[in-house]
Amino acid sequence: MKTIFFAAGASIPFFDPKLSTQSITDAVCNQQNWGNIINQLIQEKSGMSIYNPINDITSLKGLKLNFEQIAEVIDKMASLNIHPNPNANNPLGFVARTLNWQVPCDGWIYVPFLYREIIARFILDLEDNHKRNNYNELIEKQRNFINNIKTESGDDCSIISLNYDNCVKNSLDGLGIEHYFNGQNGELDINNFMNSSNVVYYPHGHICFKFTDNRNVSYYYDPRIAKEKRWNGIVNSLNTNATLPFVDGQFALNFNTFITTGKTKDEALNNMPYAAYYQRTAIDFFKSDTIYIIGYSFGDEHFNRLLKTCGALTNKKVVIVDYYPDNITMANEYMNDDNIIRKIYDVFKLEWIVKPNMNEDLISANQTEIDNINNRGWGEIFRNIIFYKKGYEEFLKDYPGII
Repeated sequence: MKTIFFAAGASIPFFDPKLSTQSITDAVCNQQNWGNIINQLIQEKSGMSIYNPINDITSLKGLKLNFEQIAEVIDKMASLNIHPNPNANNPLGFVARTLNWQVPCDGWIYVPFLYREIIARFILDLEDNHKRNNYNELIEKQRNFINNIKTESGDDCSIISLNYDNCVKNSLDGLGIEHYFNGQNGELDINNFMNSSNVVYYPHGHICFKFTDNRNVSYYYDPRIAKEKRWNGIVNSLNTNATLPFVDGQFALNFNTFITTGKTKDEALNNMPYAAYYQRTAIDFFKSDTIYIIGYSFGDEHFNRLLKTCGALTNKKVVIVDYYPDNITMANEYMNDDNIIRKIYDVFKLEWIVKPNMNEDLISANQTEIDNINNRGWGEIFRNIIFYKKGYEEFLKDYPGII
């Protein structure tokens, strides 16, 4: 079995401007985006009060926070300010009520949903108006890559995408890899999903998702329809098929519904379909003889904890694709906690051995492979861990030789 794990870096080649952490951060920090979406909701919700957090967000951006870090702060601020809601029976709300928390401004109830909706609309705009000229060519190359892995695995392959966009989805046409939602706007068919040998799933949500009043996700093939359904479900929140902007959490309210972001993503895994997705991820990582990890920064502990096991299994290979412009020394990377090589080591905990050469400079005990990485672009950086450093777009040209 093989698993392909697509993360943020896998979407970078497909759009201009790039879909990246920085571009999403810029979108959620854009004053016009907030003014437009709040004014639209105020008009359609008959003039209800909605707090505009743009000044708070601008201040947070000034602290060099990215969109996930900003989301976490906004979510916690919203949870405090929504605390009079009698259903918010979580410790943060209880403490706020006990201390008679003075709400600085009402109208926070929809702010985290709008935050995520701005992200979804930004991505939808990229897909409609800012695809790279070679987008279709890249989609075809990605389809060929996936099909190659699927064929090599004997038709036993799982595709995991942490990305909210449709790049992975658009590459699966004709490959027989299914997401197993029931119909146009149905919920996940858990039985077929868990028992199929070929699946695709989105553990951090998707622009084709709507989180319903059934505390579950409905899937729409067209992201524009999904956007319309989400919005109508917020505007008409007292009707059936409402869109839930949050659910109760263990400590604070949980706003990770149709899109999961922030720094405490774990609680989203308590709801469907994310609970099934997480269980399937654990199974796929364990059963796969090869895991391809594309553009992942190793920043999500709920996936890192599943990958930690892989380092101890000697019959498993991991291929990591990233963009790393510098030469790898294996002598200096260890000192930087943010370095991707250090992060890979921290997750897999394999031997990192250096030794002095004739000039008493430290080099890798496996220097031949490190030279391969620096010269041709890939090689074994740790035992059974192949590192490709030229970025995903180049990988789509080189992967046959790597496989």
